[in-house]
Amino acid sequence: TIKASENPATTAPAAIHAPAADPTRTSHSTTQPTAKRKFEAKGSGAGDRTVVLPPFVASMLRERLMAVAPNENDAIFATRTGNWLSLNNINTRLRDRILKGTEVGTWFELRLLRSATGTVVANASGAEAAAAQMGNTREIAESHYIHKSRLAPDHSAQIEAAWAQQ
Repeated sequence: TIKASENPATTAPAAIHAPAADPTRTSHSTTQPTAKRKFEAKGSGAGDRTVVLPPFVASMLRERLMAVAPNENDAIFATRTGNWLSLNNINTRLRDRILKGTEVGTWFELRLLRSATGTVVANASGAEAAAAQMGNTREIAESHYIHKSRLAPDHSAQIEAAWAQQ
C-alpha cells in the first residue's frame, strides 16, 4: 500500500513503503486484481522495501491522495467508482492529456519509467544500487532494466593529443 506523509505540504523526499506483493505496482502479468481471481502474494517478501521518492513525485502522490475519493482499496489512481485503473487507461490518459503535442506523447508507456529509473540509478551509482532501488537481483536489473549507452565515451581529445605527439 502506498501511504504518503502526514503533512501534505512537505516538499522533502518521502519514504513510500511498497511491498513486493502490492497489487498497485506494475508487474509483468497484471496491474489490478480481478474479480475472477484473488490476488495472492508471491515469494517470501524479500523484495519488500521502503523507497525514497524525489520531492516532485512525493508531492504529486500527496496531491492525488488528497484529491481521490475514499475507496476500499486505498488506491491513489482509481476510477470514479473506486476500482483500480488499468495500466492501458493510465497510459492513454498520460498520452492524451499530459503528453499530448509532445515528442514523447506518441510512444510513451508507463512501464518505461521503471527502465529509465534503473538506468539513471545505475549510471549514477552502479548496477547494485539500481537493483536495490527496484527490488531485483543485479542480474535481473542488468538484463531487463538497465540500458547500456550506445554512445561510446568521448575520448577524442586524448586520442588527438596522443597522435599529435607522433
